Amino acid sequence: VTGVQTCALPIYASGWKKITLHHLDIYSPNVDLLTFLKRQNLQSTSVAQINKMFRDFYRPFACVITNHQTHEFFLVRDHFGFEPFYYVMPHHTSKPLCFGSTLPDILTHLDSPMLDTSQVSDVLMNVCFSSLKYTDQTYYKHVFRVTPGHTIHLSVDGSVVEQRHKYWGLEPGTPQVHYTSDANYDSHFEVLLQEACEVSCEQSPDAVALEFSGGLDSSSILTTLNQLNITPQLLMHAGENSQEDRK
Repeated sequence: VTGVQTCALPIYASGWKKITLHHLDIYSPNVDLLTFLKRQNLQSTSVAQINKMFRDFYRPFACVITNHQTHEFFLVRDHFGFEPFYYVMPHHTSKPLCFGSTLPDILTHLDSPMLDTSQVSDVLMNVCFSSLKYTDQTYYKHVFRVTPGHTIHLSVDGSVVEQRHKYWGLEPGTPQVHYTSDANYDSHFEVLLQEACEVSCEQSPDAVALEFSGGLDSSSILTTLNQLNITPQLLMHAGENSQEDRK
């Protein structure tokens, strides 16, 4: 756990790595993201600039950028929320900004964590009626998730002002795709799968690993990578040392 006094606001970053670029401190649990930001040589921050930079970074990530000159913080989470990202929002500079990848990381820094009974009740009701929806709220008061595809902008000037900005999202009302045959659907899916593999491997095409089970999903990805002249290192999980597993 790292405790840092920065931008007139204490920070507790649980288990996240940190790099410094000029007057910016950047925290993330994702090494590939930090490497990407080093290459960008980020020197200044604005909501528009940050949103544009992360819009095309199609990997799971969570990130906090602090600007010492402007006393600003930017909390950014990947497009679909694959990377967990929890935080406690300080409403005054006497309270720290705590963030981490798990709830226990956050609860460690709370004097007296309080269960949000209304949120627990809502979740249970939604489960019963099969209407579970995403929410930034957690089961604990004052502990939140960062919305996928969003940037939270915090400015510190005596108090903490919060603004939310959506940098990416699936647009509502997008027309559905209708083809006349299954072959056309297969062809379109093949194009999309190849594009996805290209994007995922573009930063390190010579250092790709694939968790390979031999099923339809991993076999399709391996075939696509071979078509792109990318040879991944194959990884497999072994179960119990039984006769069935050895088969």
